Amino acid sequence: MRRRLYWSRSRRVFQAQLAAASRLGMGEYTGILCDPARERWAMAALGLALGQMDWSHFEIKYEPTGRRLRMLAAALPKAGFNVTWPPHRINGGKTDQLVVPQIELPDTMEAYYASLSANRRQKLTRARRQMEADPSIQSRLPTPETFHAMRDDVLALWRKRWEGDLSSARIEYLTAQYALFLDRVWNIGALYMPTLWQGEEM
Repeated sequence: MRRRLYWSRSRRVFQAQLAAASRLGMGEYTGILCDPARERWAMAALGLALGQMDWSHFEIKYEPTGRRLRMLAAALPKAGFNVTWPPHRINGGKTDQLVVPQIELPDTMEAYYASLSANRRQKLTRARRQMEADPSIQSRLPTPETFHAMRDDVLALWRKRWEGDLSSARIEYLTAQYALFLDRVWNIGALYMPTLWQGEEM
């Protein structure tokens, strides 16, 4: 879990807020990892542990099952806890951001192709052959010598994509956050960042 300590001006005390740890990594979706066979026991144990901790606010959004959150909420001690399920909608209420899209991935590329229409398969095959026939198109992974330049190129493409959709202040803030995050993940050896190039252009 992510833990944040803040000063409550109204109550004049320090309070702790808890949230899903994946938000530290700027992940859009969160989750609760556990063996499905032990799900009920795990949620009951987590609820009991949370009930014994000091915190003022605990939030998990975008948890894909919904089921685990409800089991966790039911396991919290009844006294002293207020559980709410507020809506989280955008686009004038049309888009429910708490609905997490999920797809089942096929085991192989061949199985994926088999699931497509004949027209879609033909288009993908043609595009794939064009790419394979062009020696200037290649995939690259960062090295210690190229990482920072490659990271900056990726972020430049990201900025270009969102110009006009986000404010310049928001773009500046997120670019700095993404750069910091990528640096941290690179420094612990946990970054896999393939990039596609045509010649020297990413």
